[in-house]
Amino acid sequence: MGIVKQHMAEEEGKNELAKDLLIGVGYLTRCERHEEIVYRAHNGEVEDAYKLGNSKWTQIGSAWADRRDMTDHIKAVAESSDYANDGCEICRGQMAKD
Repeated sequence: MGIVKQHMAEEEGKNELAKDLLIGVGYLTRCERHEEIVYRAHNGEVEDAYKLGNSKWTQIGSAWADRRDMTDHIKAVAESSDYANDGCEICRGQMAKD
C-alpha cells in the first residue's frame, strides 16, 4: 500500500473512532432501520465526546498521535456536513410516499 493510501486509511479509522465517541454521548445517532445512516441527534455535547475519549484513552489512544489529535478529529467529525441532517433521509422519503 502506498504512503498516501495508508495515510488516508489511518485518517478514516480516526474519523470512525471519533464518530463512535460522538454517538456514544448522543451527539450523533444511527437510524434504527438503516444502520449506515448517521445524523445529528441534538443531544449531548461535543465536549462530552472529548471526555469520553479521555476516559477510554488507554483502550483507543494508540489510534491517535496524542490527545490533541483525538479532539481535533472529534471536532472535525462533529462539524462535518456529512451528519448535518436531523433525521434519516431514506425514512423521510418513505414516509413522504405514504
